[in-house]
Amino acid sequence: MGFQNPYFLFGLFALIIPIVVHFFNFHRFRKVYFTNVSVLKEIEVKTKKTNNIYKWLLLIFRCLTIIFLCFLFAQPYLKNDEKALVKEGGNTVVVFVDNSFSSPLDKAKVRAKEIVEMYGQTDKFCLLTMDLAGKEKHFVDRDRFCYLLSQIEHTPSSKMMSQIYNTAHKLLENQNGNNKICYFVSDFQKSCLDEENFKQDSIENVFVGLERDDVNNIFVDSLWCENKSIIKGTSVELRVRVRNSSQQDVEKVPLKLFVDNKQVAIASVDLKEDESKVFDLSFNVERNGILHSKVSIMDSPVVFDNDYYFTILVEEKVKVLSLNQREENPYLMRLFSDEEQVVVDNYN
Repeated sequence: MGFQNPYFLFGLFALIIPIVVHFFNFHRFRKVYFTNVSVLKEIEVKTKKTNNIYKWLLLIFRCLTIIFLCFLFAQPYLKNDEKALVKEGGNTVVVFVDNSFSSPLDKAKVRAKEIVEMYGQTDKFCLLTMDLAGKEKHFVDRDRFCYLLSQIEHTPSSKMMSQIYNTAHKLLENQNGNNKICYFVSDFQKSCLDEENFKQDSIENVFVGLERDDVNNIFVDSLWCENKSIIKGTSVELRVRVRNSSQQDVEKVPLKLFVDNKQVAIASVDLKEDESKVFDLSFNVERNGILHSKVSIMDSPVVFDNDYYFTILVEEKVKVLSLNQREENPYLMRLFSDEEQVVVDNYN
């Protein structure tokens, strides 16, 4: 048997108190003088033997109360060494912490720290993340593991769970010892969970699922341009679809358009809960070449998806290809004759 909080067992020393009370009677008697012995007839007669039994039962109940309270707070449990995850000495542990954008990283760090704290200082630990960087594939002591754990940040990288799983098992196969175990702390997105590709071996695995809190988030879903061709001096009409994935309405959220790090347009976003809507943004093209652009929305606490980056290619000339039977089309040539930015190529 083991105890979750063994320090409460020190409360058993309190058993001395009822024992001392039982064997040492501290009650001080007070003498009462009377002359009429008839009063003694009203006193309930108790034998000495009955009185002693009552005192012993009272002592037992007092002691049992203290024992039960100590065991209640100490939280006893039955040990099964064969099924125990944490065994005495020589443990080699791999802990995977999901640091993708979909995972609640703070919760994952807390769970990972709770896992390693169950083991001793002599055990070896290896930390893996979605990056699978070379610096992670090393076994270190518990203190070094906790330091590396505190340095983890979110990453845009996302790998299939089978790749993480097989990498962790390969690292353990190269280690000596019998007590090998893998912990996987993740939200286990369905798009990445391919358990059919997991390698089958004798290494024990523990999957620790994380539930993400409901987070209010507004983001740019998609973007497209209405112009058939974009040339210098014309106006570009953009359509931006914004989605509200929260359970509350939002009003007057600024949606800004930047071209070459310069703000050129702004719109105000009003959305109901779980609604998406298309907003119009337009700007005038001032130069040829590639325009580095982005659409930004002011939203928190999820901020990594607030910017939607894109580029616009502005051609110096609009090329038109005309395929003719024998001669070029005079009406078509007359149509583009006054357009300096249009180049027409005629071919039979």
